[in-house]
Amino acid sequence: MSWGFDELAVSITGPHGQLIGVIRPSPIPTGPIALIVAGRPHTRYGPHRMFHQLARWLADRGISSLRIDCGGWGDSAGQGDNLEDSVDDIVVALHYLGREHPDRPLVLVGLSEGASAAILAAASTELRLDAKRIAGIALINPWVRSERIISPPALRSEPKPGFLSRKFWARLFRRKPAAVEEHSHARSLSDALLAALQVYDRRVLTVLAGDDPTADDTEDLIGSDPRWRNRLGNSRNLLRIPGADHTFSYPDHWRHVCDWLSSELSEQS
Repeated sequence: MSWGFDELAVSITGPHGQLIGVIRPSPIPTGPIALIVAGRPHTRYGPHRMFHQLARWLADRGISSLRIDCGGWGDSAGQGDNLEDSVDDIVVALHYLGREHPDRPLVLVGLSEGASAAILAAASTELRLDAKRIAGIALINPWVRSERIISPPALRSEPKPGFLSRKFWARLFRRKPAAVEEHSHARSLSDALLAALQVYDRRVLTVLAGDDPTADDTEDLIGSDPRWRNRLGNSRNLLRIPGADHTFSYPDHWRHVCDWLSSELSEQS
């Protein structure tokens, strides 16, 4: 494995202040670029520097990467109070990559809440990039239960359209499935994610840890809902790591994830 590529710090003007990130280039200047997003409260390095290691694996497969701190976490400005802000930050970072590297395909990789924000961003009306530019998305233990992310006080204090409002849903999607348009005021996070997965209809990779309640929630949806099973349950696109915890803290578990993701993303990009 090649470990010697230089990393470059970047500062991107986001909707709530400067977003700080690190680019790790690959030796292939025309290869894809992955945007790696942590879930709160983790930063661009990730617990036990997991994203730093993933960036190295990706670079070895010809994939450059940008790791960012979403607003309010790590070195980035902002409050970091809600999922909608993370979605906005991801869209801004994708715009940045689209401008700086107009001929290179883009890839999204997210952990936990960052994974949920990533798929919502890919379906966002604010993402004015050609949809074909996003060659793939990788979801690592995505959050799928709204009660675990958005607390009632955050919803009450949010000045812009809240997650459960019609305006937020109208802003989020390029097209609105009928069920969303008619009942958007009552949609849960799992409904929002499913609708986004239907808008972004290209390949989605999913990694689920075997000893993690967050992954169990996703497993339950795949097992009980044919719509989720059709979207994420394909064995070719789903990697399960038995015995792994939420952040894959056992080194062999995370190396397995890095090897699989870098291989699959390099093939599809």
